[in-house]
Amino acid sequence: MTDAAPRPRRRWGRWVALAFLLFFLVLIGLVVLALPFRDVQPEADAAKADLDVAAQAIRDGDMSAAEEHVTSAREHVDNARSATHGLGGDLWQFVPVAGSGVRDVRHLVEALDDATSIAEIGVEIYPEVLGDDAQIVKDLTVDMDTLDTVLDAGAQATAHARHAETVLAEVKGTAPVVGGRVAAARDEAQTALEPVTALLDRAEPFLDVLPGMLGAEEEQNYLVAILNPAELRYSGGANTALAVVKVDDGVASFDDIGNLAAAAGTSRKLYWPKVPGNTFHPRRALRIQSATWSPYWSVSGEEILRAWAKASREEYDGFVAIDVPAIASLVDLTGPFESTAAGITLDGSNLTKTLVGSYDTYADIVQRRALNRELIPIFREKLFAGGQFVEKFQTLGEQAERRHFAVYFRDPDVQEIVRDLGVDGDLSDTDNDYLGVFSQNTNVSKADYWLERTVTSEVSVNDDGSADVELTVSTFNDAPPFELSPQAPPDPKTGYWTRWSESAMAVMLPQGVETAEFTRPDGSRLEPFIERANVRPYLTQTMWFPPQETTVMKVRYRVPNAAEVRDDGSLVYRLDADPQGMVVTPQVGVTVSAPEGYRVAAVPDGWVKDRGAAQLPTAPLLPSSSWEVVMEPRG
Repeated sequence: MTDAAPRPRRRWGRWVALAFLLFFLVLIGLVVLALPFRDVQPEADAAKADLDVAAQAIRDGDMSAAEEHVTSAREHVDNARSATHGLGGDLWQFVPVAGSGVRDVRHLVEALDDATSIAEIGVEIYPEVLGDDAQIVKDLTVDMDTLDTVLDAGAQATAHARHAETVLAEVKGTAPVVGGRVAAARDEAQTALEPVTALLDRAEPFLDVLPGMLGAEEEQNYLVAILNPAELRYSGGANTALAVVKVDDGVASFDDIGNLAAAAGTSRKLYWPKVPGNTFHPRRALRIQSATWSPYWSVSGEEILRAWAKASREEYDGFVAIDVPAIASLVDLTGPFESTAAGITLDGSNLTKTLVGSYDTYADIVQRRALNRELIPIFREKLFAGGQFVEKFQTLGEQAERRHFAVYFRDPDVQEIVRDLGVDGDLSDTDNDYLGVFSQNTNVSKADYWLERTVTSEVSVNDDGSADVELTVSTFNDAPPFELSPQAPPDPKTGYWTRWSESAMAVMLPQGVETAEFTRPDGSRLEPFIERANVRPYLTQTMWFPPQETTVMKVRYRVPNAAEVRDDGSLVYRLDADPQGMVVTPQVGVTVSAPEGYRVAAVPDGWVKDRGAAQLPTAPLLPSSSWEVVMEPRG
């Protein structure tokens, strides 16, 4: 009995030895299987470098180089994926501790694979869709088969982007030794992916409705208006030319504007049902040129469609507004052309002056109308001629931000997409501080061509989040002398050739403002009547702007919710500003003073701190803008 006692311990010892041997063998096997992981980093780095070069090649228009580098990136990604997703990777991911790092690397390679797939889709469809020789749009016709290819490609790219987001979110970055590098790679990949997913998020709903907009299901009719900023409306320029665009299964046609104008009788006054709540529509007969008084294009667009339906007895699906400076930006992009009516070569530098700043040069009414009739063909040819579609869309997007271009659709789903794309032409709906000054010509002059407007806002923030604002609007009329002929009579102060501008000035106020004090140029003060447009209160005053003079008006008011009051006592002042689509871009300057006992902690790009205040130096307000200023209690 005594000899038998130790036997179980010797047997247990053999099992332990065997277990260590098996573990050692497995470890050796895993190490051998993991050897390919040594190549993952250089393969991934090479793929990323190829994708960076390909992206720059696409921007430079070198599609041959882009395709070459995307192909090379695919080879490197496939090599990396073979290493991480082979038998070794499948086993290593379950090893305690080290397995989390393996899983992270696998996820990073999967995301790189998705990024490469998106690049492959891009170089495949770019030449036929967006390249200089693209045929998707030709002779006012959209190739619907090619459009289907684009839609499919967009769906595939979106799927890859969504998968990349998912796998990157699963990267933990906590494994020993490599965790920090993995986390940094994940963060870099997520940063690079964000603009791609943002673009796809914006494009996806638009691509969904695009076939319907192009008449894939039934013919669509759109009204196009060319606006003249030499005679301003609150929405932008006055209607200079109109055209109807009919789109049926991708084929577009522009109806002759001269015949349409004559048939519709646009010069006579009409009654049409106004948009509910549109305080800019007076209860009287109006000319169709007066339909766009609201600064909200979703309102003015519907108003002009109703007016046109009254005049033409036809209903339309949407409205496009583009002014002469926006057309000049397209001409600047696509190149000069010969103007038959003007008898000169027009390009981006002289088109606006020739067409809307030359009423002395082209005083003959017949020639003037011929110039106006050239606007629609210019817009049609410059927008729809083949090539440079990326640049054209970017240009129109920039012009929309500057309120020189806007689109309105009666279909609410499509209009919501237009709003998300930022081309709806509506004012900001911020419930904090707001700045928007607009003028509307009232003496039928074209002198608004020379107006130079500067708006400065002096803001004193209170510790409860309210603010006291003094808004100063200075308007300089840089019109040249009135010299139609040596025998010219005195300036009549009205009509085509006057140098005087009479305007109804509208100051769109922040939400919650109930009263204001208005100071006229002569120094007299009044408490103006405040009306409401959409969510925004506003006041109006009629002003004269004599040539070569600066006219100044001031408005004072209190904004109840100018700043957010945070739990830690800090204040976040927020300001949105919208420009008017003028020939000379309006200027804006802002000074925000913190309450007593507070200091300015953070300012937006382009702003400066100055002794307890934040200042935006006076500069052109090119796009609609939003800013935040953070103020903290001292000490």
